[in-house]
Amino acid sequence: ICSVAVFSQQLKVVEPLRKDAMSTDAIKYSKTDYSGNKCALIRMGLLLPNAKFEGDVFHSEYKNGEWWIYMTNDATYIKILSNDYLPLEYNFPETLKSSVTYIMTIEKPKGDPEPEVLTENFLRFF
Repeated sequence: ICSVAVFSQQLKVVEPLRKDAMSTDAIKYSKTDYSGNKCALIRMGLLLPNAKFEGDVFHSEYKNGEWWIYMTNDATYIKILSNDYLPLEYNFPETLKSSVTYIMTIEKPKGDPEPEVLTENFLRFF
């Protein structure tokens, strides 16, 4: 008999989503969704290269400790997934607008996630 206990921690929003009025990245590096509409761009500070995203995500890529996440116009939330952390769903304060760059920061808990704890129980006959 073998039992496994997994301890997961939660990611934390440390800087909520806001427009980056100084950035033209959403225009300069624009992506168009399947309907031909320009996407909004979220530049997310998150040191987690194996993260995955759900919601109205069109494309995402990890660049030097930052995620560039292209989302469709009028998106209202994003869900961040990782094998090491509990899923985090973040509802935007306003719907996203095409060709606008947004920024936000997500932080991992201090230290590494707790490793899996493996216990083995054997029944032996002599």
